Amino acid sequence: MKKLFLLPALLFVTILSFSQQPVLSLIPEPVSVQQGNGYFTLRGNTRLVVLNSSLDTLALQLADRLQRATGYKIALAQTKQKALPKTITTSVSSGTAAANTIVLALSSSIKSSEGYELNVTKNNIELRAATPAGIFYGIQTLLQLFPKEIESLSTASAKWQVPVVKISDYPRFGWRGLMLDVSRHFFSKQDVKTFIDNM
Repeated sequence: MKKLFLLPALLFVTILSFSQQPVLSLIPEPVSVQQGNGYFTLRGNTRLVVLNSSLDTLALQLADRLQRATGYKIALAQTKQKALPKTITTSVSSGTAAANTIVLALSSSIKSSEGYELNVTKNNIELRAATPAGIFYGIQTLLQLFPKEIESLSTASAKWQVPVVKISDYPRFGWRGLMLDVSRHFFSKQDVKTFIDNM
């Protein structure tokens, strides 16, 4: 009788382990990660909205990176933050902004100069930070959420989806670092440049 009870219990536990959402592997690990259900899908009509002119260079780099891997021409829309704080910023947070929009904005509500908040919904992605440095670090996290083909130097075929998630991150230590151990393995010039870009 005990064996008859153990078999269904074991099957139930096994099924539960497969129903869990995959854990996001992000480096460095963010301070707060709240996973949701569903995905934001990057498409050919996705717009990149920049609310501060100081973020133009970062927006162009992000658009270039996305275009190189996906083949999509990402439209860049520059808007003054004072002109559209409610229609863009608030509506993105509530998920009611125009579909397929990625918003980059500076926000005084973020306390750390290198911190950021990344909010991915099924319709939009909003990245807010106090400084361009925070936006840069948020973009690095966003790129890690895409499929691995995002690192491709030429157009790749993939499901260009980002999981619905809310991430808040800021440096917990005064110094961050990575170690490239060149004494144990030879790295090409391109590998070292890629390593530096990923910092």
